Amino acid sequence: MGLALVTRRAEIESSSAPGYPCAMNGEYYYLKDGLTLQNKLRITDRAELDAAVQKAEDAARERVLAHGDYPGLKGLLAIHKQTYDKLFRWAGKYRTADITAPHPYYDPAAFVQANLEYIFERYDQAKATNSLDRGLLGELLFYLATAHPFWNGSRFTENLWLEVNHPTVLERPRAFETARDKALLDRTSDPLCEYLTKTTI
Repeated sequence: MGLALVTRRAEIESSSAPGYPCAMNGEYYYLKDGLTLQNKLRITDRAELDAAVQKAEDAARERVLAHGDYPGLKGLLAIHKQTYDKLFRWAGKYRTADITAPHPYYDPAAFVQANLEYIFERYDQAKATNSLDRGLLGELLFYLATAHPFWNGSRFTENLWLEVNHPTVLERPRAFETARDKALLDRTSDPLCEYLTKTTI
């Protein structure tokens, strides 16, 4: 418990991926343009890759919502793997490289897994005892945001996980995104908890 509270305040290393402020470990995640993600299909055109990603996400959303059973952290990772497994070798895995931009805040890669395991353990216990409250759910949303794999990437997986497990959280998408962005800038879950006061959980 103490580990997570300390680690999420750690500073982010900013020396990797020189020249690509939006990249994490440029050679691992990006092609030479610093914009197009490396992928299993060896697509080198960003627009073509975006189309492939959109197709994969559309298919995954239909499949996941039909199945409807993706609880906890295992469910989140399963959604990510099922969505991106044919495109990216890191599908279903934790982020392993630091995001170099100092703002907004993202957890250092070394703490991503520990922090998610910590918050999901608390979340699972609260769900099991029917004691989940807005404060804990807001904290969970903050941890999900700070674990995010790309500075300029999609939040598809976490939003789909929410749609399965807590659909009312997404009822005001613009307000939700604003709260999530503000939480990352402020380094606190408070904006997300405040958003949830107007939401049935």
